[in-house]
Amino acid sequence: PAQVVVAVYDASGRQVHMLHDGGLTAGRHSWAWDARDVRGARVRSGVYFVRATDGVTSRTQRVVLVD
Repeated sequence: PAQVVVAVYDASGRQVHMLHDGGLTAGRHSWAWDARDVRGARVRSGVYFVRATDGVTSRTQRVVLVD
């Protein structure tokens, strides 16, 4: 188990949305992003990055949103 943060960032590095911030057990996990920012507004088409970190390691995945 670990404390994990999973967040979406835009191409300029600004955090757009928080998908998860809390404890997780070992294993596979998945999240769905509804293409909305933290205020609930729909974001524009473009390149975004989803980053998962446990404070020690991190992994980033590029996502292309097409509207």
